[in-house]
Amino acid sequence: MGASVQPSVDMDDRPGPTFVQADNGRNTAVGYTIPEQPRTFTSSNASLSPSNQSIPLPKSPQGFSPVVAFGDEVDEPCEQMMMLSAKSLPKSKTLVRDSGFPFGCVLSPLAARTPVPSTTDEPEFCASCGAALNLYANLDFDRNVWTCPICSKVNQIDAWPNSFLGEESPYLTCNALDFEGFGTSSDTNELMQLESYSDMTMFPTLFLIDAYLDEEDLEELKESLLSAFRALPGCCQVGIITFGSSVSVYDLNDASQVVADVLPGRESPTFSDLKPILMSSRVPILPVDQAREVAESIILSLRPFKNPQNVPARLRPRCLGSALEVAISLIKNYGKAHETGELGSDMLDQRVGSNQREFLGGRVLVMTSGPCTLGPGSVVLDDDVDHNQGSVQRSSIKYFTRVAEEARSRGVVIDVLCGGLGVAPGVSYMLPLVQETGGALLLHEGFGKLACSTIKTASCQPVFTNASFDVRLSPGIRVTQLIGPITEVGVSKSQKPARNALSGNAVQVLGLSNSTGIVVCFDPSGCKNVEYAYMQCMTRWTQPGGNNVTRILTKRMPCTDSKDQFLEGICGQAAALILAKKVAVSEDMFTDVEAVREGVEKCVGSIARVFVRKADTERGKLPRLPEELSTMAEGLYNLHRGALVGPAFGHTDERMALASQFIATNYELSQMMVVPVVYQSWGSKFEILPPVDMVMQTSCSFLLDCGAHVYIWIGQNSSKAAKEECRKLANKLCGGRWPTPVVKEAREGSSAQRYVTARLWPMRRESWGEQVHRIPNLADLDPEECYKMVEPYFRTEEPSFYEWLRELGFRPPDPVYAAPYYHYQALAP
Repeated sequence: MGASVQPSVDMDDRPGPTFVQADNGRNTAVGYTIPEQPRTFTSSNASLSPSNQSIPLPKSPQGFSPVVAFGDEVDEPCEQMMMLSAKSLPKSKTLVRDSGFPFGCVLSPLAARTPVPSTTDEPEFCASCGAALNLYANLDFDRNVWTCPICSKVNQIDAWPNSFLGEESPYLTCNALDFEGFGTSSDTNELMQLESYSDMTMFPTLFLIDAYLDEEDLEELKESLLSAFRALPGCCQVGIITFGSSVSVYDLNDASQVVADVLPGRESPTFSDLKPILMSSRVPILPVDQAREVAESIILSLRPFKNPQNVPARLRPRCLGSALEVAISLIKNYGKAHETGELGSDMLDQRVGSNQREFLGGRVLVMTSGPCTLGPGSVVLDDDVDHNQGSVQRSSIKYFTRVAEEARSRGVVIDVLCGGLGVAPGVSYMLPLVQETGGALLLHEGFGKLACSTIKTASCQPVFTNASFDVRLSPGIRVTQLIGPITEVGVSKSQKPARNALSGNAVQVLGLSNSTGIVVCFDPSGCKNVEYAYMQCMTRWTQPGGNNVTRILTKRMPCTDSKDQFLEGICGQAAALILAKKVAVSEDMFTDVEAVREGVEKCVGSIARVFVRKADTERGKLPRLPEELSTMAEGLYNLHRGALVGPAFGHTDERMALASQFIATNYELSQMMVVPVVYQSWGSKFEILPPVDMVMQTSCSFLLDCGAHVYIWIGQNSSKAAKEECRKLANKLCGGRWPTPVVKEAREGSSAQRYVTARLWPMRRESWGEQVHRIPNLADLDPEECYKMVEPYFRTEEPSFYEWLRELGFRPPDPVYAAPYYHYQALAP
């Protein structure tokens, strides 16, 4: 397990994070643990309507909700953004150590569905632990002091903030509060010394286009780009670069003809190579409303790769590394008329003079059909014979990591869209680009309608810079792991922190957006002598308009001696999601997936055995799984058989891309990636149903939302109206979601049906009583109708959820409806 914190230790003297080594041997930016320090820590071992003759499925099946997949609706902003795995904490150190329960929370900093109260006052920070003044603090207006609930330090205050006065003060009524205009100076935030422009239109998006696409892929991409450019707001700043055997930077200011500066692709561009672009009258970046006509001419002028020798897509020359260096340089120098700093020959080692103002913030969208095969960062492909293949691969990953770090230091987010044939090879080399900058890696079958939606959504995504995240907890609770699109931040541990300084748990957030999610894992072993524990999360960022925002969320958690009371407060969805994200950053994720699946099973067993009640054990029977753990077990069952680690899902590179996206997304999207949501069509209305195979009916249509993928099931006898409503719902759910999900239609009996079948658990294998427990309206059917539901579908050897529990040594919770057990096979003719 973890370690216990001595109560007398200053929280801000905690050691900083160290990275967990990924399987590729480099430091990963998506998850790391907080190390122990001897002088600070003490170690411990650790259906349609009835008129269509379909099943009358329920409108609100137990445990399911459309908002958080299958959780409870919450109204307050803090509860919407911070989902704890348990509402209370156990005082028993033995329970914490033996259960293996995932104590922590899933934080979605920008995912509040209701407005967060805001103030322009500067927050008050504790002089000892650095926590901000909040509604749980003890106040003494007569003495002008407040007592920090986290460390019990009494703090003097010169004058109470104006927004603090009055009964409706957000300080006193809400545990989530935004401080607008309060910046992060170089004295208190050592993340990045970045500057922000006041005009949000100054953040450009550069499109890097593979010049060696096949004719079919290129025509699709051209159509998507033209459609996207026509739909983009006129204020969006854009640029177009193509890369193949060379890099072409197009001039968007010349409407008379298509003009491009061509740079060599076999080596990194020098300042001499870039000088004609940076110091001439050519304009590579312009607002869409000024460049739309020229951009359309450039897109239409693109030609497909001439391929008389049938060279595979993944073997064609692509100088992606050189193109990225050029793009980063253009964004870095954007807005300057001339370059006056002293530049070196290596683009990545350039540093501008001290009095040179640099532009910071932007997005690069790479559209390619294969990996980098030419110039810096080129990879060795599987069928190449090279004794030094391993060293070349490591060199490529190291190079792209370096490029990504340079982009990150400039506030540039890199997204990679791979389309067409041959997209799987090279994913491991492209992952550093998105992991180190907070971007997204998307694998598509082509560059059609989905690519158009991706381009439009990416171009309109705001670029937040200077984003950081910090968490403070009561003495006795230690942060053990942080997971998300994050990286370490250099904060001095030798100096006493200022009031608004970052703690040792602080991290830099990469590519902060509405879909960003961060997991905080902690060890509550030291909560024995306290009634309440406190947790405060602080997220800081600079908006595109230049306004600094500090969002502070504070949560109070009661500590209890009762195992039953703790069990009643468990949030199974959050607990399962925390475990799933820990699995996604584990070293065995892509090397030994069978070991990962076995680990998930052992985790369920170890947690359940600790919390099984005496009343749930009967002689000669398996112990009954506590009802409070059922939701968590369902989540881990779906993880065990789902797209991340399940045996029925594809290529390792596809898993890597999906895991990268899963680690970075917020609670709601991550939850759907683990446990899909079924929207059953009833005319123009939809119902939320469990993700079970019994929803697949010949006369129905439904939508299956898996977060990163959305599937529309169309039964053979379903109505056209139901199909159209499902398509409209898909457009509504995917509109503005980032990363843009893949939408597929699966008709009954088609090959695409397997995508839906593999993501629905086989409830047809369960008994009648267990099926009614899941879908209560089934109790209204007679045996013949039940047989008609089950008989047409193929059998599977995959265990259902209840069968899986029995294999782990537990009885499922007793069905709430005691119905006669019908043997469907007895009804067969």
